[in-house]
Amino acid sequence: CLQAGDFDTGGIPYAMLFQQPDRFRALFPEAAERVFRRYRAYKRATGLLEYDDLAQRMLAGLRAGAADFVRLRTRYPLVIVDEFQDTDPQQWEIVRRCFHGHTPLVLVGDLGRLLPLGDIATFSAHVILGVGVGQHVLG
Repeated sequence: CLQAGDFDTGGIPYAMLFQQPDRFRALFPEAAERVFRRYRAYKRATGLLEYDDLAQRMLAGLRAGAADFVRLRTRYPLVIVDEFQDTDPQQWEIVRRCFHGHTPLVLVGDLGRLLPLGDIATFSAHVILGVGVGQHVLG
């Protein structure tokens, strides 16, 4: 429940904006659109790239069939993804497209340590619990 003290300058709850952007978008859709539109414009104008931007660019290249990423398969004889419980669907698609079926993958995750971030926790639990035939889970 939001209280008057939760709002900073300009009437925007900045802690929620940065820590729970999906919740911010749901509760304040118009303000969210304005803030994120200005932020995207700022990033374009300054050439700023965040981790998610880099991941999106890499995934776009993989989806387009960029051959440069195929070299990763030969460069790494084994891939270990630690803290897999914190992996989001975009990160998993990158790992899967680069290595699955070509390079042994070791996914290290702990269901007891899932971050309470909604989609990430749900996704990671699904993948961890959905281990298929020929794969192993060490308890």
